[in-house]
Order: sequence, then C-alpha cells, then structure tokens
Amino acid sequence: MPNPPLPALHPPPRDVLVLRALPGLGDLLCVTPALRALRAALPGARTTVLGLPATRPLVARYPHLVDEFREFPGFPGLPESPANVAALPEFLRSVQGRFDLVVQMHGSGEVSNTFAQLLGGRALAGLYRPPLACPDPATFAPYPEGLPEPLVWLALLAFLGIPGRGESLEFPLAPGDEADCDAVLRTAGVATDARLALVHVGASEAARRLEPRLLARVADDLAGRGLDVALTGAADESAIAAAVRAHAGAALHDLTGRTALGALGALVRRARLVVTGDTGVSHLASALRTPSVVVFLASDVRRWAPLDRARHRVVDATASPPTPAAILAAILAEVDALLGAAGPGAAAISAAVRAARRVLVVPPAGATDDLAPALRRLRSALPGARLVLLAGSPAERLPPFAADVDEVLTDPARAGTGPALASIERLAAARLDAAIVFTAAGESPFEAAYLAYLAGIPLRAGISAEFGGGVLSPWVRPPPRDTPGAGRHLFLLGELGLGPA
Repeated sequence: MPNPPLPALHPPPRDVLVLRALPGLGDLLCVTPALRALRAALPGARTTVLGLPATRPLVARYPHLVDEFREFPGFPGLPESPANVAALPEFLRSVQGRFDLVVQMHGSGEVSNTFAQLLGGRALAGLYRPPLACPDPATFAPYPEGLPEPLVWLALLAFLGIPGRGESLEFPLAPGDEADCDAVLRTAGVATDARLALVHVGASEAARRLEPRLLARVADDLAGRGLDVALTGAADESAIAAAVRAHAGAALHDLTGRTALGALGALVRRARLVVTGDTGVSHLASALRTPSVVVFLASDVRRWAPLDRARHRVVDATASPPTPAAILAAILAEVDALLGAAGPGAAAISAAVRAARRVLVVPPAGATDDLAPALRRLRSALPGARLVLLAGSPAERLPPFAADVDEVLTDPARAGTGPALASIERLAAARLDAAIVFTAAGESPFEAAYLAYLAGIPLRAGISAEFGGGVLSPWVRPPPRDTPGAGRHLFLLGELGLGPA
C-alpha cells in the first residue's frame, strides 16, 4: 500500500530540489512526467532542478514545472561531470538547510544517494538498489528493474503517495522556434511547407550509430514515397551525413549542425516521420508526437524505448545483432506500418484520388461557405468523378455549396436519427471509391473516417494532428495554425496532389 503523500513532511514542502544531473536531452525529457506530477501535488512549492550546465537552456523551457536551475558541481563516483572537489564544500554550504525536500532522480542511488544526503534537505526521497543500504524506508523505494525510464520516476512518486498526471513526455516549443526552423530550411534550400521525413545520423556513442550505407537506403525509400528527406545531427556528425548522401540515390538535405534545440524541435514537430537510433531525437519525437522508427543497437530497449508503440516503432537489434540487410528490412517494415505499405507519396496519392469515380465529400460540422472554394477545385481536378455530399437528413437545409456536388447522401447517425450501423450500410451501398473528410480547426476527422473505413471505402483522406494509422489513408498533418477555414480545405486538396498545397 502506498504511503500517504510525503508523510515525513509537516507542513508540506515549500522548497523542493530535484537531482537530475544527467547529460542527454532524453534524460531530462524522460522525467517531465514526474516533474508534472510533482508540481500538481505541490502547487505552492518552489522547484529547483540540480543539473549539468549544458542542460540549463533545456530546463528553461519548463517554467510551468521548474522555478530555478542550479549547476551540479560534480561529485566523486558520478561520471557525468568532473568533480570539482575544491568547490564542493562551498556549494554544499550554499544549499544545506535551504530545501524542505530533496528528490533523487539520478539513477539507482549507488553513489547519487550519498551526494543527495549531503545536500541537507529537511527530507530526502529517492530510489535505492537492494542489498545496498536504504537511506529511509519511508521515502526510499527499491529501484524498479525493467521499467521504462519515465515510469521509474512515476513509480517513485506513487510510492510517496503522489499520483501521476499522465505518462507523456513534454517539450514546449518557445516563441521563435518555428521562425528559426523556417530560416534553417530556407538556408538549406528546403521549402518551408515540404513534406518532411527526418533521418537522424548520429548518437553520442558510436555503438548506437547506424551505418551510413544503411541510412542511405532508408532515405532512398522515404524519398521514393514522395517525402523530402532531411538529415539531422550535431555539427561534428556532418561527415556521417556526407557519407549518407554519397551512398544515396536521392537528393537529400543536410541539416546537420544547423538546428539549435528549438529549431530542431519545430522541425521534428512538422515532420511526417523520424527515423533515428536510440538518442535524444527519439524522445523528442515522443514528446512532440511525431511518428518515429527507433533502432536500438546497443542500449536497453526496456528502459529507453518509447512508451507509445503504435506511433513509435522499435527495431531491436541488441540481443543477437542481425546483418545490416536484416536491420534495413525491419526498419522499412516499420515505416510501412506507419505510412502504409503503398507509400504516401504525393504522386501515388494523386493517382489514386484521380482514379476515383465516386468521391464522398464530408463537410465540417456546421458547414459554411468556407468549403465552396475546395469543392470548385475538386470539381476542376476530377471532372469525370461523381461528387457525393454527406448530409444529415433530407429535410436539413443544404449549404450553398451543395450545388457543386452531384448527389446528396443522408447520414442517419449525423442527423441523430439512427445508429451508426445504418450509416455504414448506406455508405457501403453507395459503392464509393474515396472519402475526403473536411474539418474545421480542432475538429476530429476520425468519426467520419472510421465509418468510411467500416463501409469499405478504400481511400479516406483527412487532416489530423494525431497519427492516422489505418483509418486515415492518407493522413495529412495540419497546416499552420493561422490558416483560415477555406485555406485549410484547399491545403488538404493540395496535399492530395489536387492543385497547389
């Protein structure tokens, strides 16, 4: 049974110090669910993160979770930073007695617990690995072996009586990140509205890096699907990117060393797909909910793999390392699972839509004249197709753009007069080749797309910020937020190859 919330602390803590002095981007992203839960449980407390100097700009992105950053001075036995033994006493004097609660989120505690105890908090919490000594049975839990890293620290908080507030990682995009991303793309000669796929070429450890020839084959496959492929990585990984480009048949954009953290986040957020080894970019894709394929060559899959295995696919090459050909086949299989085996290339999509003879048009809820320009473009692009408008009921006043369609099909479920089964049967009887689901900003396309899927309509297109899976095929990421309603509908048609995007 879990303890009551922080039983040792009366009154509740006002100053909290979290020790997380690990170097990687993913190291901090993986504790954001725990920081979120801690803030929710102690909304009046001031939270300080004790971390490595290089992580200060990253921590600054979380003012809603962290109030202050202190630099870790190093400590003998902790390899993440050289120990400044001469400066350590003064640092300890500056923090001892200041914090009501110190939370050790720096691993299993073999060395970090000793350092955490020296910080002099009124109370101390963390993990320990039996049979090593437990600093305090009331606030220290055994290290939960085999759990993913984000869940390790949620388990600690649960032991302290603090409930989780979701398992998702966070990476807030700051003002200016999108503009910085646009500047990077323009400098590299990439259209800011390109259909991007990212191939990350590097990792902090050589054992976790994929071979350039293999990455080149992956990039060629993505380019063959109609995607603009960009290579990302640190500045000192530009030679790897050059080798990938040399082995690739497609023209690839080299963005290595060009993206600051914020621009990289914006780039990942816009991408249709990210292919990467086990490195910080994989956690960035998780935080920004961009579909990804993550290849593990040398690290602990259980600990570092993404939690959402539907949106983020894992290739595990750690147990018995397969050949590069086998790794490539596994990567492409996961790409197929995310993007569709037929590929979402603009040419293929356009050909499939243009071949349709009966096209279902699903208007936004509360349809307006905003759809009229899209209907005119659709009519122009598909002169031989029959356009079928999905409406609520025969008695419903049809919108002005109904004159641009050939047929109106009533939907009992939409009208609230019948079950979804009746809608599925009516759609199936109409023998439709494609469904285009138009939505307003913030409106989900999935209810209509799922009905179309169950009715056997082979092509179902719509805009969604969420992964479309097999329900939306193809799935189109949203246009910029300030795009007006009519522009949003035209954007969808442009992404389908029916006029300019």
